[in-house]
Amino acid sequence: MALQRPQGTLRCWLQNDYGWIALDGFPPRVQDLFVHLTAFEQAGLEPKVGARLSFDVGPSLPSKDKPMKPRICAINLTPFMG
Repeated sequence: MALQRPQGTLRCWLQNDYGWIALDGFPPRVQDLFVHLTAFEQAGLEPKVGARLSFDVGPSLPSKDKPMKPRICAINLTPFMG
């Protein structure tokens, strides 16, 4: 039996190239997950507040333009309908 990937909704997007995904099954803002622009770029997606996403959880992806501190975040994004 395969494990299901987490799903959520892009709750907030800031002009600083990052935002937060509200995870399904948790009260609002209790368990938001950081997401960086590089995750959207690698998936060929544009960040849009309200977008439903499926993703993996892992370390932040490095950006050639802006180094950032490692943190746990959403990676390997795919659109999710459901």
